[in-house]
Amino acid sequence: MRNELTALFVQNASRSGAQCIVVDSTVQLQAEVEGLLDGLDAVFCPGHTPLEQSIVIPASRKAADVLSSSTTVEEVPYGVAQTGTIVCTGATRSQLLTSLLPEHHIPLLRASGIHETFLDLVKTFKELPRNITFITGPSRTADIEKTLVLGMHGPRRVTILVFLDA
Repeated sequence: MRNELTALFVQNASRSGAQCIVVDSTVQLQAEVEGLLDGLDAVFCPGHTPLEQSIVIPASRKAADVLSSSTTVEEVPYGVAQTGTIVCTGATRSQLLTSLLPEHHIPLLRASGIHETFLDLVKTFKELPRNITFITGPSRTADIEKTLVLGMHGPRRVTILVFLDA
């Protein structure tokens, strides 16, 4: 069942314009992150979770905070397979901006956090988080003269690293 949910999540996230990469070890995760960050500066990773702490970003390429970053790498707690949506939660301004402000967002999603539907996800909450952000692919709008614009209300590029944990 877990593999089916992961496959459905990857399929639907890809349809929404996100790039998905499935990894099965922290060594492979680090290698993929290094490849994605090749040549980039101003990379922010909060380092709050063990998975985030496993990511090594050279000091010369690290951003001091999300406000000065062009790319963020962060663990997100949940995904919804039905729509390929990542779900970010947080109580602080910094936690909210991490997924929305930079041009390139690299969420790290454990396969065990993927739920089939939004209802399945909500049923797991004993108490709703203070803030929830649902992200389905890169930000896009066609409000301005019906011209598609990427990155208007969030990242232009989303690359989801799905980590096959237990």
